[in-house]
Amino acid sequence: MESVMSKRYIVAMIALILMGIGSLFAQENTYPQLQIQPEEVQLGVGDSLQLHVFYVDSNEIVTDTTATWSVIPDSLGSFSSSGYFYARAEGQGYIYASLGDLTDSITVEIESDDGGHHHGSFPRLVIVPQQFEISIGDSLQLHAFYMTSMMSMTDTVVSGWSLTPDSIGTLTNEGWFFAKAAGEGTITAQLDTLQASAEVSVEGEGSGHENWDTSQHVLVLPSDTVAEVGSTIHFQVQFILNQDSLVDTTAQWSMRGMPVGSLNDSGDLTLSSAGYALIDAQVGDYTGSALVVATDSTADTTGVRNNITITRDSHNPQGYSVMKQIKEGELWKIGGLPHPMNVLNGGGIYFPYGSLSEDIRINVSLPGFAHDNGDSVTYGPHGVVAGVDFQVMVDDTVSEPYYFNTPLIVGLPFKRGLLRHLGIDPTTLGLYFTTMQGDTVSFDSTGIQYTTVDSSWNMIFSSVAHFSSLAVRGNPTTTKTDQPENRIPSGYVLSQNYPNPFNPVTQIQYVIPKQSHVRITVYNMLGQQVKTLVNSDQPAGSYHVLWDGTNQQDLPVASGMYFYRLETAHFNQMKKMVLLR
Repeated sequence: MESVMSKRYIVAMIALILMGIGSLFAQENTYPQLQIQPEEVQLGVGDSLQLHVFYVDSNEIVTDTTATWSVIPDSLGSFSSSGYFYARAEGQGYIYASLGDLTDSITVEIESDDGGHHHGSFPRLVIVPQQFEISIGDSLQLHAFYMTSMMSMTDTVVSGWSLTPDSIGTLTNEGWFFAKAAGEGTITAQLDTLQASAEVSVEGEGSGHENWDTSQHVLVLPSDTVAEVGSTIHFQVQFILNQDSLVDTTAQWSMRGMPVGSLNDSGDLTLSSAGYALIDAQVGDYTGSALVVATDSTADTTGVRNNITITRDSHNPQGYSVMKQIKEGELWKIGGLPHPMNVLNGGGIYFPYGSLSEDIRINVSLPGFAHDNGDSVTYGPHGVVAGVDFQVMVDDTVSEPYYFNTPLIVGLPFKRGLLRHLGIDPTTLGLYFTTMQGDTVSFDSTGIQYTTVDSSWNMIFSSVAHFSSLAVRGNPTTTKTDQPENRIPSGYVLSQNYPNPFNPVTQIQYVIPKQSHVRITVYNMLGQQVKTLVNSDQPAGSYHVLWDGTNQQDLPVASGMYFYRLETAHFNQMKKMVLLR
């Protein structure tokens, strides 16, 4: 019997070698072809890995695709339909992906079981991935597989998921893991009497989501997604009652940002064009959101993916240290920056396919108008709550501003506490290019489009045409006026603005006697809305807000008479003012 098996194995290996050689000669300069990534696999017995296959057409344009997977010898492991490979036995061989007449192969090497994996009786339950690292605020869906033998592995639905310790994250019934705190833990899946486990390590540095409020909040999964045009993403929603309790629920779905596709009432998003969008889920009075970036690998007809090297200032001989190296078509999630640049952690930049014509280096720093106060960072210009300087270099020569062939997608974090301190409504935030001349900072939004504020994650996203210095800026401040603690306002008051007439800024004072949702709006002589100055809940007190004579797009308005209105649930009053330029 052993002799027969040895002969079959030798024949199989000879055939495999011949097929591999034939494949090399056949696919070296011919298209279309398949390409498997990664190009080689090294695993331990009991480990798992998801492989991906790409279709390369006659124009050398690369797109994701699906294929039939196999491994020779098949004793080495098993494949799921989605390309997950589970290593079962020590040895060497080849992994194949087949699509019609096309085939590609890579080498696989399985090492002995040093990780403590046990391979006893069947049936058996397996979780994929069995080990993974994730950052706070990110999410990942785990999959469970049912094995009836070493040769049989099928997807399955388990009866329950659990996490130990539960302080590092939250698990849904569908196997989605959402990371909440740094640490290490074990995820367990249960199916009748069968049990399987996976190890998770949550990184606390660099997520930017540590200020996310999980009290009575809506969680949308997956939280951050990059997917190819033509694919469909199913979003799910969970209602978080407290730090440790999730409740499945339904929501009203909507989409903001760029028109990347169509979203139905069940949370299914079908991507039809490249760009980004925020997927919002509303449950009662609460809203959660998730970011999706749609990629289009066919947009680059050159077949060359240029390199991007991300650096920051350093005291080493080079003058900078490398933080990340990526290519076009990839997303850089900003993380690991030390103080004071840690205010940028949690942001991100997506470089679309075809956005570059050359390799570049981007040096990241805080802009000149940022001030390091030791334990915090503040920004000089009025209403600025965040900023960054992206200095692009080609062959170590500064190119500023640097224009991209296709605009990038940029996300920058802001601190909600700073907005509350300055009295800025998050919905008024915008992203701007900045230039400095001495102590004067100028703002320009030309080349910035599709700006969207995500109040759930304290992020702002935009499509950005070039790189230089960027700033996140809100409307002029709303400030609470100091008054004795025992003095409670007796009624609503809307005061006349001062100065009046004015140029360029005037102040509007108002008083509210109890907690109210306050809205202050400026209108022109035709009754058209010019700008919303306040739109937020405020406790009882005396306040003032500034108007700088600009519209909702922060563009100067013409001289003339304007009206401002204070509205609450129990009060509505309007007064007039005059702008003289």
